[in-house]
Amino acid sequence: MLPIWFFIQSIVGGYFLWMGLYIITRGLPLPERRKEGFDWLKKPALSAGLAMMLVSWYMFGVAMRSVTPNIDYYILWDRLTWWTVPISVALWFVAVFALPDIESQ
Repeated sequence: MLPIWFFIQSIVGGYFLWMGLYIITRGLPLPERRKEGFDWLKKPALSAGLAMMLVSWYMFGVAMRSVTPNIDYYILWDRLTWWTVPISVALWFVAVFALPDIESQ
């Protein structure tokens, strides 16, 4: 029987994945704004959505680590998912620092 933490972490990871996809799709440019030279890196929605999707991958790894049968699989899932946390923090800062540029327009 799987522990309750596995289900909780899986649900939280699924929520972050859904919210990340939702934020990215709401930040897509409208058809009249699709022009040459559009800079996706200046879109806070893209950075925030990717950050949430990376947190989702990390939560999936945490859920898988909670049910690993031995230390080898635990280390495998730790190595597959540890890098998502610093990248998601950096993407979140990019989104926060891009907000004043968007608000001033």
